[in-house]
Amino acid sequence: MYMKKNQQIKVIEYVHTADGGLARVDQLDPGQYETFRRWLGCTYLNELFRGKAEFYYPEMAGGR
Repeated sequence: MYMKKNQQIKVIEYVHTADGGLARVDQLDPGQYETFRRWLGCTYLNELFRGKAEFYYPEMAGGR
């Protein structure tokens, strides 16, 4: 078995914006980052518990 030398990997995360562009996650302002964080958390939990439960923040409910 062979092993390569460890190398640093740099990860840059992007999100799609409402106007169809891309924005780096590390350059979002605090309000945008909070919205992104909540969306990501809800999406993860909804996929994890699909068919068993639905997670959402009341202000993100979109008229539920």
